[in-house]
Amino acid sequence: MITAVVVAGRTQGEVARAYGVSQGWVSRLVARYHAEGEAAFEPRSRRPKTSPTAIDTETVELPCSPPSPTGSVRVCARSR
Repeated sequence: MITAVVVAGRTQGEVARAYGVSQGWVSRLVARYHAEGEAAFEPRSRRPKTSPTAIDTETVELPCSPPSPTGSVRVCARSR
């Protein structure tokens, strides 16, 4: 898609229709290419950078009950 716009000189709207995507998506890809060069062709993670509802790491390892006489502790939740 990017090369169709940048190299072949086709319009973003024309390329969007040909590939079945929105013109905004083509525009974003072309802008990314102009900003990053060849790195724009690399796949990107869709994983969020933050997770506001995630459990705090200090809370995750809290014991459910006091230690047994042998010293073992049962942990209710673990880190993923």
